[in-house]
Amino acid sequence: MDINNHRKSVHSLYIKILCIDLESHGIDYEESLKAAHLPKDFMALGEGFVSIFQFQQMADFARTRTGKKWLGLEIGQKISTSHHGPLGYMMASSIDPETAINALVKYISLRSPLLGVKLERNNNQACLRIQENVNINAIRDVFLESFFCVIINIIGIVYGKKLNISRLDLNYPKPDYHQHYQDFFQCPIYHNKPFSAVYFDVSVLKHKNLLSDSMAYRLAEVECEKLYLSLLSNDGLKSKIENIVLNPNAPFPTLEQTAHSLDISKSTFIRRLHKANTTYKEIVNSVRQELSDYYLIETKLSVENIADKLGYEDTSNFSRVFKRWHNTTPTQYRVSHRK
Repeated sequence: MDINNHRKSVHSLYIKILCIDLESHGIDYEESLKAAHLPKDFMALGEGFVSIFQFQQMADFARTRTGKKWLGLEIGQKISTSHHGPLGYMMASSIDPETAINALVKYISLRSPLLGVKLERNNNQACLRIQENVNINAIRDVFLESFFCVIINIIGIVYGKKLNISRLDLNYPKPDYHQHYQDFFQCPIYHNKPFSAVYFDVSVLKHKNLLSDSMAYRLAEVECEKLYLSLLSNDGLKSKIENIVLNPNAPFPTLEQTAHSLDISKSTFIRRLHKANTTYKEIVNSVRQELSDYYLIETKLSVENIADKLGYEDTSNFSRVFKRWHNTTPTQYRVSHRK
């Protein structure tokens, strides 16, 4: 099993859109959030990320309760430009679709660490190709359905009219609700391809956006760049730390051991963490939660062994912290996720 399924990498927006949709079917937020083992106050929290596993749990719950297997298509159609913050505003105010797509290519990590995008040209066709940064097999269909809906809608806004797609390639099998794809995308659709991509006439790229706003574009670009540089700086350090700590085959390292692995002194390490507006404890707690979820769901390790591997002095301390995370005990969590 892939430990990346338990890392926080899916934007919370997708969960919130699902909760709102489920409420329209008479299912309250609390019940929906419980299905993904998320806190009751999740809807009131600011922007953030959930794990692939949590999103999968929510999507499966929603599909079962609503009967809508084509869930991703509906999510995508409900996500507006403003939902994507500065990046959404930057794309919508771009002078043409090519400029909007280039903004997406550069800043997509602000919204989704799971995917990358690349703009390619082949004769008279433009191709927006998707790169999966991690294995998203557990949510690939629903996530890519949603992603393509969002991107096609935004490009259409900049283009000034509905974008006519010439072809859509998807790197997963044809679903039994394929007709819904045809109804929305209205183009030839091919499954089981090496990568996912959407194709359209290359002339679209240079079509002037009649609603472009250079001032709004520049303001959004400045904000995106600021967020992007912060992400590179802070997440660069965090990623290095997580790669050291998030190793299920090695003992849980101390701050001093992690600093040594990074080949820096303890004081320099602490200073860099402070500059990144975080602490070793915060990163460790986040990683411990991801690892505990992984061990409980994907392995047969005892709770005692898990507590030891995560660096807790005793099982009771681990259980107490785990209950604060999930409002349930490790044993109950394992049983409920293996049903």
